[in-house]
Amino acid sequence: MRLAKKLLLWIGVPIAAFLLFSFIVVGFFGNQIGSLVLGELKKRLKTPMDCEKVELNLLWSFPNASVNLHHFHVMGSDGRDTLLKAENLSLRFRLWGIFSGNYDIHSVSVEDALLAVTVDKKGRANYDIWKEEPKNDQNQSPAPENSSGDVAFSIQKGYLRQVRLIYIDELQDREIALRVDEANFSGDFGSDRFQLQSDANIFCGYISLGGDKYLERKTLHYDLDVAIDNSAGTYTLDDGEIGIGKNTFSASGSVAKIPEQEGALRFDLDLKGKDCDIGTLLSLLPSGTEEGLGGFESDADLNFVATVKGDYNKKRLPHITASMGLENGKISHPKMNGKIRDVSFRLNFSNGENGRAQDAVLHLRDFQGNLEGNPIGMELKMQGIDNPLIEFDFNGKLALAQIYGLLGESFTGGNGELDIEKVSLRGHLDDMTDPKGMPRVDASGAINLYAASLEQNGETMIVQKGRMALSDNDFQISDLRIEGAGCDFAINGLFNNLIPVLFADSVNSDKAVMDFEASLNAQNVDLDRLLNFFSDPSKQKEKGGKKTGPETAESANAQGSVTIGQMLNGTFRASVGQLKYGRMVASGFNGMLTFSDNKLLLKDVRVNAMGGSLELDSEFRLGTRPEMEMIFNTSDLDISRALYEWEDFDQTSVTSKNIKGQLNANIFVRAYWNEKGDFLSDKLYALANIHLKNGELVNVEMLKQLSKFIKVQDLDRVVFTDLRNQFEIKNRVFVLPAMFIQSSALNLTVAGRQDFDNKFDYYFKVNAGQVFFDKFKRHNPNHTPKKAKKNGLFNLYVHAYGNLAKKEFNWKFDKKGVKAVIAADEQRQHDEIQRTIREKFGNVVIFQEPAELEDTPEFTDDWKDDADNEEENGGDGGFLWEKKK
Repeated sequence: MRLAKKLLLWIGVPIAAFLLFSFIVVGFFGNQIGSLVLGELKKRLKTPMDCEKVELNLLWSFPNASVNLHHFHVMGSDGRDTLLKAENLSLRFRLWGIFSGNYDIHSVSVEDALLAVTVDKKGRANYDIWKEEPKNDQNQSPAPENSSGDVAFSIQKGYLRQVRLIYIDELQDREIALRVDEANFSGDFGSDRFQLQSDANIFCGYISLGGDKYLERKTLHYDLDVAIDNSAGTYTLDDGEIGIGKNTFSASGSVAKIPEQEGALRFDLDLKGKDCDIGTLLSLLPSGTEEGLGGFESDADLNFVATVKGDYNKKRLPHITASMGLENGKISHPKMNGKIRDVSFRLNFSNGENGRAQDAVLHLRDFQGNLEGNPIGMELKMQGIDNPLIEFDFNGKLALAQIYGLLGESFTGGNGELDIEKVSLRGHLDDMTDPKGMPRVDASGAINLYAASLEQNGETMIVQKGRMALSDNDFQISDLRIEGAGCDFAINGLFNNLIPVLFADSVNSDKAVMDFEASLNAQNVDLDRLLNFFSDPSKQKEKGGKKTGPETAESANAQGSVTIGQMLNGTFRASVGQLKYGRMVASGFNGMLTFSDNKLLLKDVRVNAMGGSLELDSEFRLGTRPEMEMIFNTSDLDISRALYEWEDFDQTSVTSKNIKGQLNANIFVRAYWNEKGDFLSDKLYALANIHLKNGELVNVEMLKQLSKFIKVQDLDRVVFTDLRNQFEIKNRVFVLPAMFIQSSALNLTVAGRQDFDNKFDYYFKVNAGQVFFDKFKRHNPNHTPKKAKKNGLFNLYVHAYGNLAKKEFNWKFDKKGVKAVIAADEQRQHDEIQRTIREKFGNVVIFQEPAELEDTPEFTDDWKDDADNEEENGGDGGFLWEKKK
């Protein structure tokens, strides 16, 4: 116990003394020392600097002392933007300096900071912030003018924690964005010659060189020992270590400034990788290339060797060579079910001895592999960078069960084989992208399919057989037979300019268009299942949701990008025995589908459906915001069946249960969708000329309300022989012009409108005298339509309005208002609707109210007065008629 107490005293007393000393020094001298260091730092800088708080710390930096600058901020030498902004900048010196009064800053620590380095187009950098100091004969810098001489900077160590670096060099077209999670530096930075030792862990956002991005979102680490000679401008690396992901490369060599050339460097570097993975090496490729090749991994060890030798300046690059090889290895990918086995190849790259783009050569030689027992062979050579000469050969069979995942994330299964038969492609890239240059390209080969299938969204599409042959600029599809998703197709056709379309850039700068002439024949097509197969699972509507319209691939394209529709020009001749869509079942579909100028045209389409027949012509304007114009004519459609199969057009006023008859119609529709594929109901326009024969209305709610008002039991079932009219849909409103209805219950004229929210506003002119005298007759069991005649010598004028969805029905007498609406609608039919209908469909039969339904002059005023009185007193039509009798 005595020994323990002594040890406690020996340890505790010095600690307590040090803590007491720290509190005294910090309390009495902290502000003075901090201000002294901050002031000396300001003297050495050319640019403005500030910080919110300065404090002296003796505890956390022991055995050193530190001056901590909180919320530190330094402007760049351009005087406009921030160079460094740090939450904490710590300057450390030896603790003894407090007693001697000499503060020799030997290390610096930066935490939670942003370092933004820029070089403008004239080569001016924003990091030139230190004042130049003349040196004496001993090659040492004297203290700056007006300096106290108590503070010196001889930095030998540096620490970075969570520092974001943004580097933009407009002159050399370079850009770097990364985050230094942790980095350590040591060296005599104040000397012209010193040894730099550094290690770091870094997250690289990207490195951009000439517009190409490298190492996007990659983790990096290094451990380097570099001999630096500032006077000679040389940096010599001795057995450094650089890591990308889990792979490590050894690096050695030197980089030297070329004195007579501003910004020029001379490289002599060697990079070697042993036991590397192919996925890591592919990550060194530009991001656009890596996107297509990324994810591949190798089980065997790859040997990688690269050299960088020569000068780098505005006009040339150093000579770069790289090579790697694999022998009897395996290659896998997360989206593949199996591995490519027995893989051997050599890959070499060189940009030429003079570093010129036209001398660069990438050569993949003797690629051999085996996928599920099927051999694969490939050769690729690309010479030049700006317009490479491409030589490509591929031969082998690909098992879809193993590779279907590479074709798209939504595919959930595959079977069968793609037999790729000696596909060969030779020519310059510019010729392959330009249809005018395709005659200079040699292309050949074929793809044979036998029972090849893909599964997606719960459906399976099977190519029973087919052959697709490539011959220079022609791509021939022969007897391609596809079954699945309730469909069977036989496709034949000739396509030109397929390669330019496949190689086109995002804006199709060479205006490549694929011309084609093809035919499609099918016994059965189920459009619901077919669209489900091709739909994007991430964008599918909830089950039972409404179809919103043509969700084209173009809808996802960025503004200004070329669309698929802009690259197609040709015609499909289609013939379908039976076509299903929703509840609709059609037969005998024949027509032409033509792509031209980013439009899809349906011409001369004929189809038997809904108990009758349809003729259709339409135009879809494809793109980010699709549009459609359609004209179709119907003959003897069963109106009840049509409403049922089209789900009553999502309305409840008159459904398939409420109406019967044969419909002949001419209909024009203009529709729009937004960039997300949502249907824009407020922009829908429709115009129709209809003729309904042998019609019948059953249990229509609005007529039930009318029957209560005018006491006519026969309105539960109304039969009419011939109904003709036009209607218009515009701004989400259905407009019904004045229409004469000759029915088994009564003769009337109706006009009005109803919006998509089921608010209605209708005007009725009823032959009230006929209705009145029919009350004394027997009920007509045959529901024979009544002739238009006066009988009662007067007509009744009713205004009905309300909301069908809310079951709100309001009625009132309004002779003047109803007559005005009907008269205006007759005029409007002549002036507006009729003009448009005749432009679209030619001459049609227009509304004509029978003369027998006109008011009898001698009764007009009396009935007007009585009707007005009844409206004011809340009376009903029955009492009005009884009183007049």
